[in-house]
Amino acid sequence: MSNITFKLRGNGDNETVYYRFRPNKNFDYIAATPFKINSKDWDSKNCCWDLQQYIKGAKTVEAKNHNSKIDDFNRRLSDFKNKIEVFINDNSDKQAEELKLLIKEFVTNNYFAHRIQSEKKRPKNKFPENFSDFIDFYLQVRSIEDKTKGVKPLAENTIKKYNSLKKVVETFRKNVLMTEINDLFRIEFVDYLNKNNYSTNTQVKYIKDIKPFASLRTKNYPLTSKYYIGK
Repeated sequence: MSNITFKLRGNGDNETVYYRFRPNKNFDYIAATPFKINSKDWDSKNCCWDLQQYIKGAKTVEAKNHNSKIDDFNRRLSDFKNKIEVFINDNSDKQAEELKLLIKEFVTNNYFAHRIQSEKKRPKNKFPENFSDFIDFYLQVRSIEDKTKGVKPLAENTIKKYNSLKKVVETFRKNVLMTEINDLFRIEFVDYLNKNNYSTNTQVKYIKDIKPFASLRTKNYPLTSKYYIGK
């Protein structure tokens, strides 16, 4: 079984986590993962967010959010490790240089593809791919009254509602993409809300608020009347 390890290369507060595959002295491959962490939070021995920072018996929302961040980070890092190890084992018959290229391609396509796309200029009048960016974009556009369509600017309470939604989603998971808003996201999001003791009414409200955006997750509509969700 192949063995992937992780390491940091610096001591800053937003360090990239690097993965390393070294099956023998003649093969040593190191590259960046999509994960970043404060070096003070890193456990170099166990290659994860230091579990000693886990707050036992957490009661406050802040403490529970802190624990959830640790759980989410370590879960995603472990998932990254497992998937690469399976991929390497499936390609164990390849020569060293070819395998390195295959690993690089696999990680790029599965974990950095959205970043590559986001670096390209977004076509005019197209939606942002990042969920939080989309919320900001939506609020900006809907702050303008469109008398030709009979659409008034969003009410202040509605703006607060969507900003609240954005904040809780960012706390749950950073950099969520519109294409990730699906049934699996809903299950994991509801699980997070349950673990942090959000009331049933609050959970229903968040799910209801996110549904209109979820319907656009795979679309790139221009700014037409279809855009005015939640009108």
